[in-house]
Amino acid sequence: MMTYLVIGVCLLLLAIVIVLSAKPISMGIEARRNMNYSKNQKDKESSSENIDNTSVSEELIKIKELYETGVITKEEFLKAKDKILN
Repeated sequence: MMTYLVIGVCLLLLAIVIVLSAKPISMGIEARRNMNYSKNQKDKESSSENIDNTSVSEELIKIKELYETGVITKEEFLKAKDKILN
């Protein structure tokens, strides 16, 4: 009889611990997901900025090559450069 009483008390304590710890555990999991989500958002923003910067630099290189080969004049080069930078 005493064994059943001890097992019952242990199961009751286990249930109490599970109930009390469920909320903090779920809050920790949610916080971790939010951290990962915001990290992914920052990564996407920085990669799109890198793409924009690369595009600008590539365009400048192209128009410089056109100017150096004589395809466009100095005025056209300066206009195109101003347009790309602004």
